[in-house]
Parts: sequence; C-alpha cells; structure tokens
Amino acid sequence: MKKVLLFAAFLISVSILAQSKVAEKVTNLQKSNTDFRRVSVLSTTQNTINAEVNKVVEGATLAALDLTKVNEVVNNRYNTIELEIPYQNQTISVLLYQSNPLAEGFHVDTDKGKNIPYEKGVYYRGIINGNTNSVSAFNFFNGEFNGIISSSELGNLVIGKLDKPNNQTEYIVYSDAKMK
Repeated sequence: MKKVLLFAAFLISVSILAQSKVAEKVTNLQKSNTDFRRVSVLSTTQNTINAEVNKVVEGATLAALDLTKVNEVVNNRYNTIELEIPYQNQTISVLLYQSNPLAEGFHVDTDKGKNIPYEKGVYYRGIINGNTNSVSAFNFFNGEFNGIISSSELGNLVIGKLDKPNNQTEYIVYSDAKMK
C-alpha cells in the first residue's frame, strides 16, 4: 500500500512539474513579445443537439473542421499559435508552441509489419491564455487534428473527429468527465 501511495505521489509530482514547465515556456514567450498566430480551425455547427452523441456524452459541442486552415498550419509549421476552440457557447483561447514528442529514430511497428511509413505532423503544447495552471497539447496532420485541454475549471476537454464512416470534417469537443 505504501508503495502504491508513493508511486501516486511521484506521478502527481511529475505531472505538476511538466505542467509548470509548459506554463513557464509560454510565459517566457509572451514576455519576449512572441507573436502567437491566431488560428481557428473549428466552427460550431448549428446542429449542436445530436441524439447519437448525447447517448455517449453530455454537453458536447459539435463543430466543422476547416481543412484549409489545418493544412495551412501543417504546411507553414508555425512556431507559436493561438488556437481558438469553441466549447459550450464560448471560445477557449490556447497559447501553443511547437514541440517534438517523437524520439530520435522513431518508427512505427505493428503486427502487420515493421517500419510502417509514418507522416509526421506538427505538434504543439501550451496553456489556456491567462491560466498558468492549465496544460494542453494539439497535433496537426494533413486533413485532421486532435488535442486536449486540461484545467481545474474545465477538467479534461477532448477535441477530435467524430467516429463516423467517411467522416472528414465533423468534430466534437467534450469533457471526459461527462462521458456516460
């Protein structure tokens, strides 16, 4: 039992340390007057009430993805962006800097083969604008993106593509705490 508690305390400490390092980096970028390019890749759809979605999660926001804007981020690989995410009739502004989460020599292996071709995306981490106790991470690829925003006020917001056949542009923003 003591080992489990020590391990849990260690994980919490590592998480808080990582969170503070991300916030510190964003704060330093702001102090040096770094230009955070404003990016808005999602627009709320009128059909915010969806019976299928409501069976799975409460209070989600449905949105349409602007493929042109996502591909612009991928092609330009901006060092810093201010990403706007619609959620429950508000817009959450997230300040992000580019990061590389992949280790040198990264490759993909599956049960079907080794060194599967992998097209790298553009990866960002950051915080909610004005909230140094938050953390977020977003990934941009040609034609799609995903991410998470975490804060004590919002909990964990997940942003991703709706799981539907042939879906390319229908996205969802939801709190993982409101999953049914």
